[in-house]
Amino acid sequence: MAMNDPQTWSFRKKWGQTLLLTLMTLNVQIAGSIFAPAMRPIEAEFGVAQEVVVLGITLTLLGFAFAPMVLAPLAESVGRLPIYWGGYLLFLLFSIAVADAPNVVVLLVFRFLIGVAGAPCNTMIAGSITDMFPTDSLGPPMSVFILVGLLLPVPLGPLIGGFILQRFSWRYVFWWPLVPAAAMFILLFLPFMCETRMHKHSPKLTTVTLPWKMLAGDIVVASFSLWLAFSWGVTYGLLESVDEVFRTLYGFDVDGVGCVYIGLIIAVFVGWPAAVFGEAIWRRPRPQPCKDDRAESPSRSSCSQSDCPPPERRLILACIGAPMVPAGLFTYGWTSYRSVSFYAPIFGVGLTFFGIFTIYYSVFLYLSTGYSSNAASALSAAGFWRNIFAAAFPLFTRQMYQRLTYHWASSLLGFVALALGIIPVALLSWGHYLRARSKFIEA
Repeated sequence: MAMNDPQTWSFRKKWGQTLLLTLMTLNVQIAGSIFAPAMRPIEAEFGVAQEVVVLGITLTLLGFAFAPMVLAPLAESVGRLPIYWGGYLLFLLFSIAVADAPNVVVLLVFRFLIGVAGAPCNTMIAGSITDMFPTDSLGPPMSVFILVGLLLPVPLGPLIGGFILQRFSWRYVFWWPLVPAAAMFILLFLPFMCETRMHKHSPKLTTVTLPWKMLAGDIVVASFSLWLAFSWGVTYGLLESVDEVFRTLYGFDVDGVGCVYIGLIIAVFVGWPAAVFGEAIWRRPRPQPCKDDRAESPSRSSCSQSDCPPPERRLILACIGAPMVPAGLFTYGWTSYRSVSFYAPIFGVGLTFFGIFTIYYSVFLYLSTGYSSNAASALSAAGFWRNIFAAAFPLFTRQMYQRLTYHWASSLLGFVALALGIIPVALLSWGHYLRARSKFIEA
């Protein structure tokens, strides 16, 4: 038994590492979303248009998109831990530059660099989780990562930023979160975080280009990338639309909009029982203990098709939850009237967030289960388009809601979400056939 194999670690150590990695992602993701409430005062101080300031969100997400496509293969050579530590340290330093920016150009440049530096902590963490947990145990740690690391920061960042903005200048929106983020780096991440990449090797050209090949040559990765991309684009588009709708329609101030984000945080945590339900679906009937498929590491548990449920069973929860995305968007759009209680559109956005969680949970676990050792590359490929769409949506969301009206703008997104909902249904039926023909999938 290889004692340095992360899958031989104790239950306590595995979950301790998972929580540390999730906290790292939480801090980086908050830096991406906390910019939203600071946009108006930044516009006023620097005398620039809203279309310029919104690049502060877009450029960060572009950094999240492109950097992992290079850094993920590099981690195969030097390990994941140096990439995490180096990126996070630069993330902290660039955040200081943003808080002290003398003009909008400097601010935007360092917002992009924040995205590049923080990208490993945003996109590569799922790969570390697959390093530690066998395929049949991925559900619980992955649900924690998705809920707390990826989805929670989307409403939590603007909530924290709005609270700070009501009492201090916009610069403190970026200064205050640095304190706990830096403290965690010194007190938790540096002394306690461990390397999860067991086998390191020099990255070959085929390894470096693997995420791109998956995007172009694997219909499963391409389909899920499109689905995740639209869902994540809607998530960041809602950051723009919530501010527009509730300020304009209901006259909310910054604290009032913050209450909307509290409702979204509640919706995110409703995902916990959904994750438990999804795990129960996947494990019924309960699989037999997994056989070992990897000669180089006898302790590493890898499910074969005869031992564990097929990856397609992970998509059952998505088939149930995906219709909630268009349902939530339609509710959000057609209850956005002054004569209707503001609780109704909040419920619509919350329902959308819940549906997006089921998509993330199912897709991340499907790719991790189906692609085995190539899971990190598959998730990096899906993460690329996810962040590209998220970078694009804030650029046109406010204009779309103003020109199409709140009702039809949300409905347009709802119709697209309805059409994309066919993806999990199709793969639930034909996924086993596609897996058999794919040269990338091992399960």
